[in-house]
Amino acid sequence: MRNRVGVVPPFVLLANENQLTIDRVRRDPPTAADNLAGLPGRLRLVDITRGNFGITQTSGIDLALQKRFDIGAITVEPRLDLTYTDEFRESELPIRNGTLRNRVGVASVFGTIPRWRAVGCVKSESAVWRIDLCGRYHSSYSDYFAASGVRADRDIPSSTLWDVNLTWDFSERFSLSAGAFNVLDKGAPFAEIGDNYGFDTSQSDLEGRTWWLKLTSAF
Repeated sequence: MRNRVGVVPPFVLLANENQLTIDRVRRDPPTAADNLAGLPGRLRLVDITRGNFGITQTSGIDLALQKRFDIGAITVEPRLDLTYTDEFRESELPIRNGTLRNRVGVASVFGTIPRWRAVGCVKSESAVWRIDLCGRYHSSYSDYFAASGVRADRDIPSSTLWDVNLTWDFSERFSLSAGAFNVLDKGAPFAEIGDNYGFDTSQSDLEGRTWWLKLTSAF
């Protein structure tokens, strides 16, 4: 993908303002005091509107496995969706002599790309009920400091979250469903890439276990 629509966080623009090929950072001319201190002029504008300047090159493998088993009046159907990302090279900045860096397995303010992702589900159903149990997994990756872009001396661990859903068709017209996301209430691991949030917002959230209930009627 070329000329991909992108948006750049303000601190990333400021860290690269001398290399930008577009007018995104505006300052007053440096004063004499600024020159003595080795500082740029007073900041007037940081433009973070979206623009067509991104480049992305990616490759990998998607694999889906599914099988249905009939056990008397009950059907059991396991499914596995697996993604392996070999490379995800991207330039998010409109800068001179920009290089495409591989973001696989590296925390990023632009969205982390774990090398492995998987969703495994087992669905079991009869004429009147259905149970779904799903696990969502991503592999570990290197943490980075959001503001400086320097690698932190730590890895963010792999994660597996479990979801469950139960549905009961208690009449021809009505069904009742209940379930939970992150049923084991696993918390988000600390990550420097999250800056003030304290966690990687592209891979985790702070909601924890979430229950839900739904009544459906057909007319």
